[in-house]
Amino acid sequence: MVKYLKEFKFENFMVFLLITIDIALAVLSSVFLANVLNSLIAKEMNQFFLWLAIDIILWMVDSFVQGARDVWKEIAIQKQLNAVRRDIIEPLTEISYSDFEKNSKEDYNSWLNNDTKLLYDNGFHQIYFVYTGIVAMLFSGIAIIFFH
Repeated sequence: MVKYLKEFKFENFMVFLLITIDIALAVLSSVFLANVLNSLIAKEMNQFFLWLAIDIILWMVDSFVQGARDVWKEIAIQKQLNAVRRDIIEPLTEISYSDFEKNSKEDYNSWLNNDTKLLYDNGFHQIYFVYTGIVAMLFSGIAIIFFH
């Protein structure tokens, strides 16, 4: 799996970058939400509307970043799965017909479809999910330190 992550460095870099930006914007928005609440409690309406406008803009930008993240994630995963399929098929083109017939059609179908489906669900998505969790904990920790 690391082989495919390395092979598609740019696509994976874009996914990791967009995940990082998404988490950073979400945490920053939460920090600004505290400012919205503080200015509302202090009855400073000008500050309240300023922080509220900034927070709304951050959420709008984050919505676009989330969309771009999902598109880049799917692009990266599909390219990597196609590379896996390529690596399964290429050796088959070099074997003799009798060697090819040693496995059933269902075996080859399983390799190309079922195994790549497992990689899709339990491989690449999980790598991005773990990275999202790590970055979220990191930025949340920074925000907590910032408040104290």
